[in-house]
Amino acid sequence: MMLTPDGKPAGSTDRVMLLAMWAKYLHTKTELERPSIISAGMGKPTFPINPYAAKSALSYWSTLWSKSQEARHLLSSAQARTREVRESISIMDSVSDYGHPQGELPAREQMAQALNRWYPAIHFKPEHILFTVGGAGALHNIFEVINRLYPGCRIVTPFPHYSLYAGSRGRNRLHPIYVMDSPGYRLTAEALDKSIREAINLAKKDNGMPKAFLLCDPSNPLGTLIHASEAMQIAEVLRNYPDLMIILDEAYAEMCLNGQSHASLLRIAPDLKDRVILMRSATKALSSAGERMAIIATFNAEIMTELVQENIDIAGHAPKSLQIAFAEAMSRLDVVELENLAHYYKPQVQLVVDGISKIGAAMPDSEYRVEGTFYVLIDLSDLLGLPLPEVTVSALNKRGVNETDEDIAYYLLFIDGIMIAPLSYFGCDPKLGYLRITCSCGDGVLETLINRLEYRLTQARLAKQEQIKHHLYKTLQEIKQINSEKHDEILIQISHILNTSHCSQSKAIQLKQTNKILETTTLEAIRYLKRSVESKKIEAAIKIQSCFRSYLGKKILQQQKKEVDQKWKKFVDEYVTSPKIREFLYALPSSERSTFIAWKIFLKKENSTSTYNSNQVPAIALPRAKL
Repeated sequence: MMLTPDGKPAGSTDRVMLLAMWAKYLHTKTELERPSIISAGMGKPTFPINPYAAKSALSYWSTLWSKSQEARHLLSSAQARTREVRESISIMDSVSDYGHPQGELPAREQMAQALNRWYPAIHFKPEHILFTVGGAGALHNIFEVINRLYPGCRIVTPFPHYSLYAGSRGRNRLHPIYVMDSPGYRLTAEALDKSIREAINLAKKDNGMPKAFLLCDPSNPLGTLIHASEAMQIAEVLRNYPDLMIILDEAYAEMCLNGQSHASLLRIAPDLKDRVILMRSATKALSSAGERMAIIATFNAEIMTELVQENIDIAGHAPKSLQIAFAEAMSRLDVVELENLAHYYKPQVQLVVDGISKIGAAMPDSEYRVEGTFYVLIDLSDLLGLPLPEVTVSALNKRGVNETDEDIAYYLLFIDGIMIAPLSYFGCDPKLGYLRITCSCGDGVLETLINRLEYRLTQARLAKQEQIKHHLYKTLQEIKQINSEKHDEILIQISHILNTSHCSQSKAIQLKQTNKILETTTLEAIRYLKRSVESKKIEAAIKIQSCFRSYLGKKILQQQKKEVDQKWKKFVDEYVTSPKIREFLYALPSSERSTFIAWKIFLKKENSTSTYNSNQVPAIALPRAKL
């Protein structure tokens, strides 16, 4: 059970948020011996806040401030108790009155117009818009409504996914599309169709039919982007499943770093609009994460009614000032602003991509490209197996070694002052050792982050190299007892590997490459040793079998001779009456017994299962010379 900074059980607290809480806590603990905290684990936008959002909010509150001052001046006069004065300050109703649960009409009208420019083939109206308290609030509303309308249903979505999709205590029944198995970790129409069919087959057992397809594009946490050609094929798949709702999480729609417009399914396939539930947020494009501005848009009147009711139950309505600010900023969002956004974040993303490549921490798939958002995945599997420092017990509540990406995250946070998010928080296998970096801290901070990661990877790979060498040399000692020439050959090979350096590469990546070659050499040495040992075993077995067969053959011959001798004695006793001749015949060699025809007949009948009459045996004609 994870712990909070105040030592209490973390329970179902969102793990990304818990990691951020620990980062903030450690930031205040200057007495700890570790570098200053670099927070690159949450989606923190640093692009300057949208001026129209700020100006709108400022205007709203400035007007209220002015009217409030006038009203208070009147209240201080003698006439303050008159009906006229009380009526003159009714302007305050605009802030004191509870607003419309769906959002103020002027704000929804303005937002609808802004969305119509964004999605040219769609005609949004105010009744299609719902203002919510942030993207998290919007997603909560959507999931609650889907689960209420279709209890126990499955929601098909790419894995890894945004951490909040799982819902409180993993209540939402997400059915995975494993995009990590696809080239470049990209969603394909083929993978989508396969996943939907798998979900339908599972529903035959538990009635959990897939009722929604949830797409986050650009992807959080991957940073990948669906291109128009692929979006068309995905839309074609969705047309084959008309009962499937389509939830579009486009919180990062403005952050396309590839110079192309966002290929939303609403743009590509407007015929699907009646099945779409769209979520847009001010968090990233407007740099307003802390203000919690977001909307849900849908043409489905039944769904909208349910969403409004859920919004009432949770928040009543979104703050009026923020509705106005969000709508104003979205209506002013133009190509220039989007280009400025991309020009701001793209170099930071590229800096991290280049940096992790230089230290040998890039993801295994060389086709992986970050084209949207400001997130980059990193492979820190080389840190698995490192001993957990004692200080991490206060958070992880365990001791031992790094076994998961979460262990790695807290190791880096407590020891190196780096806060980055484990990919298991987004539905990925924790044993892989993959994490997500938020590239919005500025070049200098990101360079420091990469340098700290390089140092930690260098130390880890040095330790790993010693383990590999220990295992390899131990194997070599066993090989030496079998084949000294092979031992010397591998020893020279190891020396060459360790002495080969690549001056153009960092020490961290040199160590990674060297360790990989040493691991391959170790496997080859182990295979050679096994083959040699097996060969020796087979050779020994053949010798043992040969000796055994020889021994067994002798025993069989001895037994056969004994049996024949017993039969010869019986033969002699039966047909020879003279004791003297019997003694002579008893000692007769087997090679000379065959000269007696009667013996051959006797022996043949003895070996046969049939009975015979001894009186029919002819008289023995003994050789005269032997008598």
